[in-house]
Amino acid sequence: MKQNVSKPVPHIEVCHGPKCSDFGSRELSKGLDGLGIQSIAGDCRSQCPHAPVVFVDDRMTPKATVEKVMDHTKHKKK
Repeated sequence: MKQNVSKPVPHIEVCHGPKCSDFGSRELSKGLDGLGIQSIAGDCRSQCPHAPVVFVDDRMTPKATVEKVMDHTKHKKK
């Protein structure tokens, strides 16, 4: 008999520090939420040159977009 094994949900943290917010991180969070991808608002991690920054399971995604985050979380558009 086949077991139903679900994949673990990735931990996604979107930096909401001043620089990342200026570069669209808050809108990125809303975009992820609109696709049903849960994220949390994170504090600045001093990665401002790479804004907006997202951490997926503690791996940094520089100059993040919804598409980049989806690629890193294995969420694909249908």
